[in-house]
Amino acid sequence: MKKNITIETAVIASTLLSGNQSLSAAKLSRLEGTEKFAVVRAATALRPIREGYLSAEQTAQESLRPDNWNELLAQTEKWDSLTADEKAAHNAAAAKYNAEVGKYLAEERAKTAEVEITPLDEAALGRFLDSNPDWDVEQASLMLELFTDTDTNQKTEE
Repeated sequence: MKKNITIETAVIASTLLSGNQSLSAAKLSRLEGTEKFAVVRAATALRPIREGYLSAEQTAQESLRPDNWNELLAQTEKWDSLTADEKAAHNAAAAKYNAEVGKYLAEERAKTAEVEITPLDEAALGRFLDSNPDWDVEQASLMLELFTDTDTNQKTEE
């Protein structure tokens, strides 16, 4: 099934499935052969989205640096010797930079991407979650959204 998911969802799901420096990859121990391939295919489909986002993150951090970036870095080395005015100016420049990067990345995360996902039935999804007992409800909900027609971000009408 083709799914439109936000870049944020894709990045988080990719990290859960493939792991990173602080998080081990998802375990497949309780899944059957075709179910394992469905998860591996999903991880493979999500990887370029995650890599693209990480590249955009690095580009934003580099391109949005203020002209006095090296001076700001040098100031952090001698923080205790700065005057109150210098510290205030440094903090204001850092806050502006962080806000600009944050705004750019929020826009990136809100974009959508289409991915091809082989759905898992409820029993297979249950086995997948059983294979990963350290996942919390939010992570399980993300897998439910990824591998079924469920959209956990849908707004309900009141």
